[in-house]
Amino acid sequence: EAITSGATEILGDAMASLYFLDPTDPSVLTVTSAVGLPTSITTDQTRVPVGHGALGRAVANDELVVIENYTSWPSALETATASGVQATMAAPVHEGSKVIGGLVVASQTPERTYSAAEQEMLRSLAEHAGLAVADARTVQALQEAVDDALHKALHDPLTGLSNRARFIDRLEHALTVR
Repeated sequence: EAITSGATEILGDAMASLYFLDPTDPSVLTVTSAVGLPTSITTDQTRVPVGHGALGRAVANDELVVIENYTSWPSALETATASGVQATMAAPVHEGSKVIGGLVVASQTPERTYSAAEQEMLRSLAEHAGLAVADARTVQALQEAVDDALHKALHDPLTGLSNRARFIDRLEHALTVR
C-alpha cells in the first residue's frame, strides 16, 4: 500500500497498482495493491496476462513502458480506456535479477506526458517494492530457521518426542507459574 500510495502522491497520477506474478500460473499477474482505480478496472483487472497492456509488457520485456496516448495505443486494455485512462507508465519489479511483478500508474488527464525524472521515480518505486519483498522473504526464512532450530533443540531427532531439555524447561515454567 505504501508503494502504490506513494506513487500516486509523488507522480501526481490518480491511479497506481502493484501486481506480482501468480505463483500457480506465472503467465498471469495478480493485483496486490491498488489506489484510485475505478471499480470497473479493479474488478476486471485483478489478473493481467503477462505481455498484455503496459504492465504486462513491462514485465514480459523487463523494461519501463511509457504510453502517453493510451486511447490510441493498439494494445490498450479496453477496461482502462473505458475508464478514461489517457496515459500510463509501468515498471518491472525485481527480486534479485528475476522479474516478479510490476508497478503501474495511470492518468486520466488529457495529453499527460511523463518526464525523464518521473520515469526514474517509477523505476525507483518499483525497486523499493522488490526490496520490500526480498526483506519480507528474508524475515520469513529467518523465522522458519529459528523455529526449526528451537524444535531440534527441544525434541528427540529419532522419535520427535520432547527431550530432556524440553522436560526441564516445561517443569521450570510449571514451578514458576505455580
